[in-house]
Amino acid sequence: MKLTHSTSAVTGSHIPTIHVTAQSMAGQYHAVRSQENEDSIIKFENDSIMVVAVSDGCSESAGAKAASQASCEASVKFAKTRDVWSTDDNTLKSAFLSVIDDVYMDTKLPYNLLKATLLLLVVSKITGDYVGISIGDCSALVLDENLNKPEVLLKPYNQFMQATRTVFANNKDADALMAIVRGRVQDKAGFVLFTDGAKALLEDTYEEEVKKLVGLTAINAGEAAQTEADVLVNTFQQGGHDDVSIIAVGLENPNTVRIASTLYQPKQEEAPESEPAPDFPTITPAPMEMEAEKTEEAQARIENIDELISKTESFQEAMEEAGQPATLSAFLEEIQRPSEFFVQISPFLQNSLMTYSAKTSAFQFCDLSGQS
Repeated sequence: MKLTHSTSAVTGSHIPTIHVTAQSMAGQYHAVRSQENEDSIIKFENDSIMVVAVSDGCSESAGAKAASQASCEASVKFAKTRDVWSTDDNTLKSAFLSVIDDVYMDTKLPYNLLKATLLLLVVSKITGDYVGISIGDCSALVLDENLNKPEVLLKPYNQFMQATRTVFANNKDADALMAIVRGRVQDKAGFVLFTDGAKALLEDTYEEEVKKLVGLTAINAGEAAQTEADVLVNTFQQGGHDDVSIIAVGLENPNTVRIASTLYQPKQEEAPESEPAPDFPTITPAPMEMEAEKTEEAQARIENIDELISKTESFQEAMEEAGQPATLSAFLEEIQRPSEFFVQISPFLQNSLMTYSAKTSAFQFCDLSGQS
């Protein structure tokens, strides 16, 4: 699953345009069993906000996929409320968990089967403010406008430092363990949100890959940015069992665009230099008067000429691929191999399209009047 690369026009002054690149894929454990990806990702925007979220359903629960989808839906629903911009953490937490509960109840599944982690980022397209919220072991990185080393914006929560122990969005202690960060996008290059299947992005090993992904997204290099996201997700998918989801948010800040364009802008393919015309005969189709005759003999000649044209074109292509000149002498050598010679040449001799000169030991094509 991937989110279509998209652009958000921001209305406020000095607020950068926002671009998004994303990918989500089932991990090896689910893929080899033809089971669905239990991660979910979402992007939403309107005139005032842009929202992205990732959620990881707990595989031990029968409602894993439903829980991750509901968590993403709840993120968008909450982002549309005023409470998302509350500077009072308790107010924000209470309002968000209430929305999550409502959306979970709408699934009609047993509440205790809905287990998923969640991380969302909301950006105001009016003020440039952002808020990030995490419940569980998803993570987020942030990069400054100069594309320096990524910094951890939201770190994963793992109980007792165990990778398999975390908190879910509807746990009784979700309130206490919810993490909230706030800031402004005017001096940022972008963000990367990801589920624990891509937790290796927290390591310095992938610093350059993260910078490139954000940089390409910031300059709206759609296909190149998507390829970078696909490669990263595939790398983690092949190397682990967990489902993998990554969302990159790129911001068109001037410094970011300048640096990313220099470092990562896909190069335009240069048009190949024109090559001199090969030393090879140009064979034209039969004259109009010959076609007009519509006789069997004329038709046979046309077919033979078409066959010869086809063979010369194939020969020219083969020579170009081999980096060799397509000369007439080389063509005659090609068609005069003992196994092919008489089959290739006899139709032209029989129809007076070619003659042989004993004096020069060479074959010559004739014009349609029979004159060499």
